[in-house]
Amino acid sequence: MKLKSILATILLTAAFAWSCNNPGLHVKVKDADDYYRFSATFDKAKSARVNEFINSQIAPTRILSDEDIDITTKLDDQTEFKWESSAGEVMIYLDKKKNSKASYHRIKSMCDKIKDIVMDKK
Repeated sequence: MKLKSILATILLTAAFAWSCNNPGLHVKVKDADDYYRFSATFDKAKSARVNEFINSQIAPTRILSDEDIDITTKLDDQTEFKWESSAGEVMIYLDKKKNSKASYHRIKSMCDKIKDIVMDKK
């Protein structure tokens, strides 16, 4: 019993320390019946990496911008989604009524990997 409380204390302390070191890191996913929305705020230094990753996932479509991005695009496979980003922020929105299940899974998988990037998971 004492071991469990010590382990719980260690885990809570580690979680608190991690959250203090990443005060601007927020990831939010809403997977409703009719839409999927992913949003994240993160270290601005990761913005170029996130945008380059998204471009790699939507190839051969490519969105290049040194400024904020706010577009709705349709890919070669007919996946249509909204992409907004600025330094340290990204939002992806997919209307499930306008897209196939395969499109939904493509975008959801991409967003799961974006989450890994912003949270420094490999």
